[in-house]
Amino acid sequence: MSSNIDIIPIGNQQGKSDPVKLKEQAGIFFQKISLSTDYRDEVWFVIDTDRWNEKDKITQLKAYCTQKKTDKNSWEVTQSNPSFEVWLYYHFKEEKPKEEEVKACTTFKEFLNNKVKGGFDARKAPIHIKTAIDNSLKHFEKDEKEQPILYTTEVHCLAQSIYPFIKETIEGVSK
Repeated sequence: MSSNIDIIPIGNQQGKSDPVKLKEQAGIFFQKISLSTDYRDEVWFVIDTDRWNEKDKITQLKAYCTQKKTDKNSWEVTQSNPSFEVWLYYHFKEEKPKEEEVKACTTFKEFLNNKVKGGFDARKAPIHIKTAIDNSLKHFEKDEKEQPILYTTEVHCLAQSIYPFIKETIEGVSK
């Protein structure tokens, strides 16, 4: 949606998607490619809470990002609890998910597809990014360990970083 944004996903390698493994993969990737010193490049790790709270893996990733930050580049972690689909839910729903409804489904993805008429369509959802930011912020809280509480997400932080670049396009499509 914007030529100012270049998304380079670094997926998991051989099923190694825990935060420590992603940190290692990013280290290897950024040995081959350099971040711009002319633009404020941003590196974002988008992770689920899942079981990654074990052994402080998320804390280790956040500490790594803090060490990597410079005046010219930003390294960030944004986390959804329990899964990325919490962020997708807030594109269409203002209220926080009801636990009894979520637990009636086998996964949050199933819950999302039951709540959103026709299921979630990633091709159409970007036009709802401002709604998702607002809905996510409305419910966002962290626990005493600085982790998002259940059914909340920090992905609005990444979306807020992207939104200024796509706002005009989104507003043009929405009219």
